[in-house]
Amino acid sequence: MKFVQSLNGTSGYISLVKLSDFYKFLCGGGNAVRADLFEANVRDYQGSTEVNDEIEETLKGNKEDDFWWFNNGVTIIASRANSSGSIITVENPQIVNGLQTSSQISLYFQEHHEDDQRTVMVKVVASEDEEIRDRIIKATNNQNPVLLASLRATDKVQRDIEHVLKMNELFYDRRKNFYKNEGKPVNKIVSINLLAQAMMTLFRGEPDNARARPSSLIKDNDV
Repeated sequence: MKFVQSLNGTSGYISLVKLSDFYKFLCGGGNAVRADLFEANVRDYQGSTEVNDEIEETLKGNKEDDFWWFNNGVTIIASRANSSGSIITVENPQIVNGLQTSSQISLYFQEHHEDDQRTVMVKVVASEDEEIRDRIIKATNNQNPVLLASLRATDKVQRDIEHVLKMNELFYDRRKNFYKNEGKPVNKIVSINLLAQAMMTLFRGEPDNARARPSSLIKDNDV
């Protein structure tokens, strides 16, 4: 697998790999993605999900914006790995995290055959110790989930709301648990979901929808 930049350790590598070169690695010199690369993954390709659709949009988006800026990358475990020049050689590679990313990259290059200069971050860990390999698989697939509301936390309007509420001695939980960790009274902390429910109820007159689907309200830019 050819890389553009790489940080090397005693038993692993963190590399930026051109999308086109990563696609070649996935296909192993053939015309189809090697299914054996994903045998150790905890999930198969999930199809058209919200996350996968966003990956697709990123791939089809502005080519001046590097892909790895917007993607967590791919984790590969291997029995052995070594680098020479700008090539990493891996034995018995298994993609244990990033199957969805890999699948979307594959689908993208099945339609677009240009030499894409953007890169994806690839982490390679070399170990033959089954216990370590299992721990890597569990750790890379068991991160704390980020709630949808938290993904809106840096929006300007969210910062403005926080400022206004603070002037009224209320604390807007824009960054989850920030004010709780600051020791602020729980009854003074207003969550993003709670505010969205209130807006839905008061300004749209839809209390039933507000109560039934609080987290999905955050998707609606009109709320």
